[in-house]
Amino acid sequence: MYNFIWNPVSGKAQAAITLPIIERIMTEHGKPFRFLRTEAPGHAAELVKNALNDGAEALIAVGGDGLLQEIAGEMVGLNAGKHVPL
Repeated sequence: MYNFIWNPVSGKAQAAITLPIIERIMTEHGKPFRFLRTEAPGHAAELVKNALNDGAEALIAVGGDGLLQEIAGEMVGLNAGKHVPL
């Protein structure tokens, strides 16, 4: 499953505009996906752990550099970077 972790306040809430486009493309290509919304600073790390425990095929950051840094940092801490693309 492709996990799109998104930050609703990143970039003046531009991520929310992108989600319908992602949904259309993933659906057209028959790819399993889900959107995981961050609720507070540090929440992305928890979402990463849960997604990896659920067998994530990929983690995709939909937000700014802070979100990407949080996701990547958690993946490094869990030594998941070798197994799941970001």
